[in-house]
Amino acid sequence: SGLVDSYATYRRLFESPASPQSSNFTQPWDLVILGDGPLRSELESRIAHHGLERSVHLPGFQQYQALPDYYALAKAFIMASSSETWGLVVNEAMASRLPVLVSMRCGCAEELVKDFQNGWMFDPEDISGLADYMLSLTEMPDEDLGKMGEASERIISSWGTDLFAASIMSAVYCALRVGPRSGSILTDKLLSFLINHI
Repeated sequence: SGLVDSYATYRRLFESPASPQSSNFTQPWDLVILGDGPLRSELESRIAHHGLERSVHLPGFQQYQALPDYYALAKAFIMASSSETWGLVVNEAMASRLPVLVSMRCGCAEELVKDFQNGWMFDPEDISGLADYMLSLTEMPDEDLGKMGEASERIISSWGTDLFAASIMSAVYCALRVGPRSGSILTDKLLSFLINHI
C-alpha cells in the first residue's frame, strides 16, 4: 500500500501549480501493479481511498510470457518491496531498457541501481521520497529517459551466465581452500560433484 500512497502523492505533486509544465508530460503516468495475493484487497482499498480507480491498474497474476508486453509499454519500473532477497524482475526490467526505482531493501539494489544513471534506490517507508522520484522521471525529456534505459541495459548485460558460472567456481575454490567440514550428505555430494566437474 506504500506504493499506492506514493503514487497518490506523486499525482498531487504533478497537479500542483509549482510543477513545471512541458509538452513531454502533459498528463501523469498511470500505475500498473502486476501480481496477486492476500494484499490485493488492501491495495484496492487504498486505491479507492485516494480515488485512483481510473489510473491504478491491477491486471493480477500474469504468465511469464506476457511480461515482455508490459515491459514494452512501460516508461519505468518500480520495485517497492519492503523485503526481497534479490528481485529478479529488476534484471528483467533493466534488460528491457527501463529506468528503475528500486527499494533499498531489495538485495539487487546496491549492485544494479546506479543513482542518476539508470534510476534511484529509495526507502520503501519514505512515501514522499518515492513520489519525488516518480515526478523526476515524469518530468524528464524522452531523450534522457532513453539514456537511463540504455544505462540499465548496459549495467545488466554483465550479469549473465558467464558471471554466474564464475561466481559458482569462485565459491567452489573457496570451499576447497577452507577444507572439509562436517555437513549434510546433500551438501557433501553437491560439493563433490562440483569439484569433479570443474
